[in-house]
Amino acid sequence: KEAHKKFFVSESDHLTYLSAYNQWWSARSKGDDKNFCLDNFLSRPVLQQISDLKQELTEQLSEIGFIPRVSRSEMGKYRRTGSDGVLEATGFHLNSNSKNSLVIRAVLCSGLYPNVVSIKKPETKYAKTTSGSVALANEASEYRFKTKSKKPEPLPSDPIPTSGRSNYRPPSKGGPEIKQNDRNPGVKPEAEGEYKHTGLTERVFIHPKSVNFSNGDFKNPYMVYHQRMQTSKPFIMDSSTIGHYPLLIFGGDIEIFHRDEQIVIDKWIRFLAPARIAVLVKEIRLELDKLLAQKISDPQMDISSTQVVETVIKLLTTEGL
Repeated sequence: KEAHKKFFVSESDHLTYLSAYNQWWSARSKGDDKNFCLDNFLSRPVLQQISDLKQELTEQLSEIGFIPRVSRSEMGKYRRTGSDGVLEATGFHLNSNSKNSLVIRAVLCSGLYPNVVSIKKPETKYAKTTSGSVALANEASEYRFKTKSKKPEPLPSDPIPTSGRSNYRPPSKGGPEIKQNDRNPGVKPEAEGEYKHTGLTERVFIHPKSVNFSNGDFKNPYMVYHQRMQTSKPFIMDSSTIGHYPLLIFGGDIEIFHRDEQIVIDKWIRFLAPARIAVLVKEIRLELDKLLAQKISDPQMDISSTQVVETVIKLLTTEGL
């Protein structure tokens, strides 16, 4: 675990894996990948398998016309540059967000949904000092993680609670909070208290091998995960945190409750948001679905510079700010 710290990316196992993969390719270009894997306790065959699969998927996308024509041999030309050749062969235009971690996390959300976990932040504790009260840092063990139950109980007659507010408030970069008379309202998570009442969620735990296991300062309110494993506890493996907009844009069925100013995804993920924001999100979803349907019908259609895609990228990158 100590050797893997050089690959660490905050709040994301997946981006940590990507960091290790890229550093492996850098070592490979110097002919030192064998020692690199031995020194860092990485599996050389697994890394090679990932590289082969990535190139194979690129070829398949090329064959059906989703990206320009490229071949495995063309990608192989770039091995000495410390790359698997996918970016160079397909061009910068299709990879302009390849280093945008917020967009990558949104892609993870789209691919891994509905494997979503809500992160409940503990109440802030304070210590008295000579200069006043100082907020104490949170401990990783104080966080609570909940995901949608496999066997949900029937919903109450009113699925949307009208009372109770969570102690969780995202930082300024995590999406604006709604304040009374706020001229530029955004979205934020709804109350955590309703979980124990609806029976829609159950508690899960972060696997000890995850970079998120010892995190005591989560910046994002949700995470997506790849696998759930039941041992002494229900553990989630391969997790990455996400903000509000990946869920709002790429999550499940969306409901809008205008009176309560709430957006509900799949009847358990709740956001507070003014009606106009909720309607806007739903419209963006509809337009994006139409655009993707057009791309499937006409694979060679370039959608990267359309207004819909640019709007989605901006929302994800700025987190609605």
